[in-house]
Amino acid sequence: MSPGLAFDRKPTVLLADDHPAMLKTLTGMLTPHFEVVGAVSDGKAALTAAAGTAPDIAIFDIAMPQLNGIQAARELKEKKSYTKIVFLTAQEDDDYISAALDLGASGYIVKRRLHSDLLPALNLILTGKLFISPHAFTETPKSPKHRHALEFYSDEGIFFRHVSESAATALADGEHVFMLLGNAGLYSVGKRLRAAGLDLPGAIARGQYHSFTLENVVPLFLQGGCPNPARFEAFFHPLVNRVAALAQADGSRVSIFSNVTAALLDQGWSHQVAARVEEAWSDLVPREFYTVHCGCPAMHLGSKEGRVTLSRICGEHSNVIPIDR
Repeated sequence: MSPGLAFDRKPTVLLADDHPAMLKTLTGMLTPHFEVVGAVSDGKAALTAAAGTAPDIAIFDIAMPQLNGIQAARELKEKKSYTKIVFLTAQEDDDYISAALDLGASGYIVKRRLHSDLLPALNLILTGKLFISPHAFTETPKSPKHRHALEFYSDEGIFFRHVSESAATALADGEHVFMLLGNAGLYSVGKRLRAAGLDLPGAIARGQYHSFTLENVVPLFLQGGCPNPARFEAFFHPLVNRVAALAQADGSRVSIFSNVTAALLDQGWSHQVAARVEEAWSDLVPREFYTVHCGCPAMHLGSKEGRVTLSRICGEHSNVIPIDR
């Protein structure tokens, strides 16, 4: 979506980077779509410029003199500014991502993906979404052939809508759909699918639609009160193999939708447990037949306790999907 579609005017953007060549590159990229109201080289100058221009978006490097980008963004937030903060940085480090999210940044873009990520990210951010470069985390995501996607969300309803839309497309294309959601999520998705005119009872009878509630399944892979990935695999392995056989027989694929990570984190389990379950998903499914779409609440992104395991969770996926905030 062009930024102009969301505004009656060009959105305004402030740039802060201590490399003149980068400021020149950014100005050239953004000028056709944005009004660049300032291009400064340090954090203090960025705060002064932001106070005078109140830009819609401020794009900060992290490593800058006077004040670094994190410090400048924190001061800007403390002033109750409505400016959306976006970090454009060479820092590909989970600690920096965690700090950025802790202070409410709207985006984290790594410079090596500048040309592919910047404009799409700003378009999403202008509509209230969060963007993180998929390869920003220390753990490199899997190959795109892995087809294991992760969607961070702050509004569960938006996640269920995305699941419904994807599931409706899959069912209409003759694919098999496998749901592992909470009761509320399954109800919401089922309601949307029926509203879209899909015959769920018929899909269930044909073995095309399979649904399981987290409330019923999670207790089955607890051991000593703690989720056990081996039990998770033991429960799901025969199920996914059976569905894979059906898909292979009719030349289709299987789409799995799950927010088991969300359920575990919401119930207070550690990021390490959640990461191990995500690893179990990756090890479990026959990649040639499956697409796995996972969901996780965005509130867990900034957890200092979970920095390393957050990276592991993201590293188990081929793509990290921008989210609605």
